Amino acid sequence: LFILSGLVWYFKKPIPSWVSLNFLITISYLYLIQGTAILIYFFQKGRIPLFFRYLGFLCIFLIPGSYIFLTCGGLFDTWYDFRKLSMKTKETAA
Repeated sequence: LFILSGLVWYFKKPIPSWVSLNFLITISYLYLIQGTAILIYFFQKGRIPLFFRYLGFLCIFLIPGSYIFLTCGGLFDTWYDFRKLSMKTKETAA
């Protein structure tokens, strides 16, 4: 849906473009939340001290455009499963 709404927005038809842009912004925000969850996971896995976690988040959200990396991380996590969540689900089911 993310890619489809980006394509509809690209072709610039008045009503579908407006709707797809709103959908694209909403989905991007959800992927940002998912990317933030990935970052928290890796901070916990690497046992990064709390001060450096806060410093990392502060840098990411205060430097303009750097949160795009979290959004891309959230988007690509749906395909690459960075946290290996599907393997944990299979282990608990067995």
